[in-house]
Amino acid sequence: MRKLVLALVLTASLVAVIAASASAGSGPGNTGPQVLDDSNLKALTTTEGGATVLPTTRTVPHWFGQTANPNGITYGYNMVGANPNTCSGSACSVTVDVDITPIVVNVAGMTFDGNGVVGPSLASPEVATNDPIPGM
Repeated sequence: MRKLVLALVLTASLVAVIAASASAGSGPGNTGPQVLDDSNLKALTTTEGGATVLPTTRTVPHWFGQTANPNGITYGYNMVGANPNTCSGSACSVTVDVDITPIVVNVAGMTFDGNGVVGPSLASPEVATNDPIPGM
């Protein structure tokens, strides 16, 4: 679980760096994304507070859950969709529209290119026919 959390934090950090580089504009001297040496990457974690979501808040359907691992550490998470622990009938069916934005990340000489999965993802039966993912 710690490796998953570390991977998610690292990915989020890289996405933030890429987004910051992209938002810098395309003026003189901005020829592409900023390249960081792998030795400068340091995984960090933090907890941020946030505003309480009100029934009038315009957002996607979501819920909060907690799970304890065998060592007694409890992990909280937010999930998009209907809460399977409290919904019933048609209230369990939720549709959330999304835009797919692929990113390309290079870490330690390895490239993770999201462009290669966009086509197959869009061609999948769940997306192409607008059917929900089985078991979701």
